[in-house]
Amino acid sequence: MSSETAVKVGETVRKVRQIRGLSIRECARKAGMSTRTLQDIEKGHGSATLSTFARLAHALDASVSVLFTPAERVQEVPAWYTDLVQRIERLEATLSPEAPR
Repeated sequence: MSSETAVKVGETVRKVRQIRGLSIRECARKAGMSTRTLQDIEKGHGSATLSTFARLAHALDASVSVLFTPAERVQEVPAWYTDLVQRIERLEATLSPEAPR
């Protein structure tokens, strides 16, 4: 990917992450990558594999194709949707087998 494309993809990743209300640390954890790796992607530095983008898309509850959409075309989701997703994630965490009972 060209450096110009990498910068544009990074801008989109950052915008989607912010729309989802995730910190860089939380998003990186959910994607199974280091904070530094995510910072590099958002800045358009380095090279990420398709597998990395797939994990990132999953963490952002988005499709990989959204990450390659120009940032200015990415629309914010309604606040109620973000709130609902966060509530579901908290509920799933309490129901997981690893959760203390």
